[in-house]
Amino acid sequence: MKVIRHDLAHFVAWWESTRRRTFDPARLRHEDLRDWRSVRQRDDGAAPATINHGLASLRGYCRWALACHLLLENPMTDVKDVPTEPLAPRSVPPQAIDALLRAAGAEQSAILRARDEALLALLIYAGLRVQEVCDLQLRDLDMGSGTVTIRSGKAGKARRVPLHPDAQRRLGRYLDVVRCPPSAVSRNVRSFWSGLMSPGRDSPPPQESHSGSRSELCCS
Repeated sequence: MKVIRHDLAHFVAWWESTRRRTFDPARLRHEDLRDWRSVRQRDDGAAPATINHGLASLRGYCRWALACHLLLENPMTDVKDVPTEPLAPRSVPPQAIDALLRAAGAEQSAILRARDEALLALLIYAGLRVQEVCDLQLRDLDMGSGTVTIRSGKAGKARRVPLHPDAQRRLGRYLDVVRCPPSAVSRNVRSFWSGLMSPGRDSPPPQESHSGSRSELCCS
């Protein structure tokens, strides 16, 4: 109520100053409200939300005045709100991004460090949403072309996103350290060749490394 009283008092003061007479609701016209909106926007530089809040207060007052027979018709009928720009999402400051990357790089475990840096790379450099990163699979990542495919993005739409060189570097490290480590590949190769060299023994082909075969890209 205090804010509404302030809005009405502001309008009445403006009306009396402009019309040079004591405010009388019976003399209130559509043009008065339209002019007040223009003055607030053009001369006062008030924010659209502030102007629209004042217009809402005036609409309530005019409805009350009409019900009390202080007005013959509602002058607010065709007075529209000031258009407002949709709010863009606030980006993370560069200092916060640097702090996140440094915290991830300070992780003692090489596996966790590579995983966290890969996750942050997709969020920071590729602009992916959190759920999009969670849904990402190995087949969606094309390191050759430096792109990542989002198969279920906003509104269910798919898109292909180019990868920043820093993101490619961190994702490549994650693949080398966590998903397809050279040590696991070397063990399978040595096991395969040792089986072939053993006389009279049939050895199965090397098994695919589980670390590189799981579909989810960034598993814990």
